[in-house]
Amino acid sequence: MSATKKTIQERIKNGLCARCREFAVGGKKSCQFHLEKATLRGKLKREKRKQQSLCLACGRSPILCRCKDRARKRRQYRLSNNICVSCGKNNAINNLTRCLDCKNKHNKLKIRFCKICFKEKVSNKKQICLSCRYDISDKKGLLLSIRGIKIDKETIKKRNLTDILCNRCHKNNVNEGYKRCSDCNIKTKERYYLKDRSNVKQNKSKIKEMVFSHYGNKCNICGENDIIFLTIDHLFGNGRRHRKSIGKNSSAFYYWIIKNNFPHEFQILCYNCNIKKYREELKLKSKCIAKYSISKRNELIKFKNMILNHYGKYCACCGIRDYDVLCIDHINNGGNKHRKSIRKQGIEFYRWIINNKYPSFLRIMCYSCNNGRRLNNSVCPHQQSNNKILESEKQNDATTGIISIGPLT
Repeated sequence: MSATKKTIQERIKNGLCARCREFAVGGKKSCQFHLEKATLRGKLKREKRKQQSLCLACGRSPILCRCKDRARKRRQYRLSNNICVSCGKNNAINNLTRCLDCKNKHNKLKIRFCKICFKEKVSNKKQICLSCRYDISDKKGLLLSIRGIKIDKETIKKRNLTDILCNRCHKNNVNEGYKRCSDCNIKTKERYYLKDRSNVKQNKSKIKEMVFSHYGNKCNICGENDIIFLTIDHLFGNGRRHRKSIGKNSSAFYYWIIKNNFPHEFQILCYNCNIKKYREELKLKSKCIAKYSISKRNELIKFKNMILNHYGKYCACCGIRDYDVLCIDHINNGGNKHRKSIRKQGIEFYRWIINNKYPSFLRIMCYSCNNGRRLNNSVCPHQQSNNKILESEKQNDATTGIISIGPLT
């Protein structure tokens, strides 16, 4: 028979284990046997969840997990009430986030010793102390051991502490504020920008094609086939939160999908259908949103209507007239730099356009054409196809010998 709440409370008051009535470990509710049993059970749970790529705390998928949001809210509550962030029991020290006990524990965990001399204290990032770092000879095979290279203690020679060496070659000296010498910087630039840059782009495009071919290679709503206009969509929403929890964006996210055997929680949509879906989800959430955010959204819609009335209510490339899909585009590119220089985004950027009397270097495009220009060297694929058709018509006219003649008199 399982014990009731009253019996459990009585056992805890008398310093007994809540399960077996034996003496509990100091400051805890259970004996040593049950504590070891619980730790083993927790380890097995975590191993299973790691294999299934689930959250270690709640056991849900990373898309549906909300542990980070709860931890953030808990932290904000404790900071506002001047409580210790780590334990949540004692009051925090003045102008700090932790109490005295937690601060001392945290400082003890940080302390580590050098891997060569085992005497001087070192932080977690720096595995070797300063004296051992500069007491290394120039011979091959006797370089720093941070990258797994061996060091013979017998052959180490003392060097002046003022001579700061390059992190790569460990031979040349370095200026203040730099980690590498000038020769190593030139070599890295030549290797990456001149030789490997083209190979990197090719590999990224191949990985993107692999992912899209697995999920159907077309938009699930409108049936768009061109890869430049396609993106990956999360079926259950919360895509930004999922990417933050993984720490993967852009091409790294495609690598993550391949490593996890193409999960069923994704689909392919074009940019226009993706943002339409996002806007529909916002309409459903409008009941839960505060009043001030609703007033901001109404203001944004008002400014957007004014801008569309001036520049035109259609895309300058494909001519689509859907309100939810249209956005502002910079004709000469550099939109991100322009917004950073002005320090305006969202509603403030719309307000800036109206106050500056609708500048001529802006126009209206749909999201798919805008991103198509970004990915295709500032030329939309729609324009390329139209130019090819015109060139083919001109060639056909030249081969057939058709000449344009003026009106007969």
